Amino acid sequence: ATNKRDLVGRHDLDGVAVAGAESHSLVLTAPARAGFYQYSVCVEVLPEELSRHNCSDAVEVTVPVDIRGPGFGFALDTDNRQPTGIAYAQGRFYVLDSGDARVYAYRNTALRDRDRDSDFALDTDNGLPVSITSANERLYVVDGRDDKVYVYRVSGERDTDADFELDSDNQTPSAIAYGNALLFVTDRSDDKVYAYKPSGQRDADADFDLLSSNDFPWGMEYVDDQLYVLDLLDDHVYVYSTSGQREADFEFNLVPDNSSPDGLAFINGRFYVTDSSDDTVYGYAIRESADFAVETLSVSDSSPGPEGPFTLTATVTNLGEAARATTLRFYMSSDSSFSTEESLAGTQAIATLAPDATVDVSIELTAPADDGCYFCGACVDAVSRERVTSNNCAKNTDVLVGEAPDLDVSRLQIHTPSAVGEPVEVEIGVINRGAAASLPGKLRFEGGDDVVIDIPALAPNEEKIYQRQKIGTAVSGTTTYEICMDVPCEGNPDDNCRTRQVTL
Repeated sequence: ATNKRDLVGRHDLDGVAVAGAESHSLVLTAPARAGFYQYSVCVEVLPEELSRHNCSDAVEVTVPVDIRGPGFGFALDTDNRQPTGIAYAQGRFYVLDSGDARVYAYRNTALRDRDRDSDFALDTDNGLPVSITSANERLYVVDGRDDKVYVYRVSGERDTDADFELDSDNQTPSAIAYGNALLFVTDRSDDKVYAYKPSGQRDADADFDLLSSNDFPWGMEYVDDQLYVLDLLDDHVYVYSTSGQREADFEFNLVPDNSSPDGLAFINGRFYVTDSSDDTVYGYAIRESADFAVETLSVSDSSPGPEGPFTLTATVTNLGEAARATTLRFYMSSDSSFSTEESLAGTQAIATLAPDATVDVSIELTAPADDGCYFCGACVDAVSRERVTSNNCAKNTDVLVGEAPDLDVSRLQIHTPSAVGEPVEVEIGVINRGAAASLPGKLRFEGGDDVVIDIPALAPNEEKIYQRQKIGTAVSGTTTYEICMDVPCEGNPDDNCRTRQVTL
């Protein structure tokens, strides 16, 4: 630091020989507030020195929000310094930047680290982006200059056929959200929400006026049949039903540090708000009501044999306020679609859960007598005024009775491009080495584009070859690609992933 107010430490130098060098270190404690901090080191100028350039270039240290604490937020990358909106899609946060008209991607992991391969630049016509949302495996970006909605695939490819112009009355757009098969766009001039079908056709019957106090809408999200509208000036999130009625019991204030909010997204029971002044995404775990979530579902024996016993265990957590008792329902079906009457396997009571309390609930079941793949699920009944119900059911797990399929990669060749920017393509073969026919599955490619390919049902020893599938675009350096198969009731799922590297 160059003045005493910013001084964080000092070392004494006894003297350095001609052409000599010394190394010195200093252990520091990061600042308490999230943000970006510049550090440099200077040597005090001696009277006889000819050059007075005695300070180093600055290095930047990022202090993220403590994601393990109540905030669950994260600091943005140093390139992403003018955030103006946030969306969530396919396991990533996408943060819109108005400074360089670019979308920055962050993995939905503990570190929220930037996923540079998933960043993309907006179209040159989309030069004044104001808000972003996700829907139908697309990202919708509102432009404030030409009053248009531009549409992109999550890979960054422009989907021009899905673009549309806003209504002539909706000429000052400020936020966009998707829900109930409609795209909602706020207008900061007339404090109104306009509704459009994904085709771009106006649905005027779904329009509604915002409250007079919500006169600077700048961020919006749709959750459980309600629209949450962020107000930039009063740092408050207003809530409306889709008919426009205010739902004040669900509203909340932002923390004081989050004083320049400009984007809103929701995932797994938490809201995420971008802040343009300190380049931070703040997280809010809303607690005005209960929020039961079935976080995991496990099976004691995934191959119990005909009429064999096994145990299902569901982990249930209350992410909200204390809640009264409810019921957990377990399901088993020959397909992944459950109905209460036909596939209900049993119920278990859940007593009152305190905030953040977790309980494991188990049930003893008997496998069917017929061979096949069976899907098991668990759902907790919603309680009164539960804020979020989209997380009340667990991801399905499967149980196999009889012989098992075993899918394996029979061939894998990545065609290495010769120059940066060229497509990276893969030829891959999938074979069923098991004794039973497989169910349809998926091939997933990570490290480049988010490519997912359907795998058909394969008979024993049947092979499926995929020729020249594009999985990414060549960049300088070494890129690691992971190829994984997701197939229900497979006998040996532990060998379903392969990795390959491309160096250019």
